[in-house]
Amino acid sequence: MKSRLLAVTALRNMLSPALAVLIFSLAGCLGMSGKDMDRQSETLVLPKSIAVVGFSSAIGLGDDSRTMRSPLTGFVFEAEPVVREVTDLMSGMLFERLVSMERFNLYSPEQTNGVLAGLLQTAAGLSMPQDKLFIGIGKRLEAEAVLTGLVFRWQEREGKQYGVNR
Repeated sequence: MKSRLLAVTALRNMLSPALAVLIFSLAGCLGMSGKDMDRQSETLVLPKSIAVVGFSSAIGLGDDSRTMRSPLTGFVFEAEPVVREVTDLMSGMLFERLVSMERFNLYSPEQTNGVLAGLLQTAAGLSMPQDKLFIGIGKRLEAEAVLTGLVFRWQEREGKQYGVNR
């Protein structure tokens, strides 16, 4: 239990900068072209409403570990299967953090999963690529941004004074 608490604490500390990067990345997805935005402006346009899909494992549970390229950054990672319990935990923590900011109108992962289930019940939805499904979620909920993430690897550990126990 103690190791889980320490891992959760470490995750929360990592989420702050990760959340900022995700939100800044999403600010460009609001449908504005480069011509519409004043490049000289230092004002960051944040979305008013966000559909939080949450995190998912970068590779399926039945798959072997492999090297993958991040679709967002282009960096290469060694990915391992991550259990749903972990991605649900991280999604919940992300959503709680966004709620505590009191800045956005939010749609929870449960709401977005309901919309996703509806999209997948259609013939068109079954053949849609993942990015188009996310766009569909945003349109159905009338959200300005859709927030999702991939977990490439997860390892619980317990911090010690001069190292860690794995």
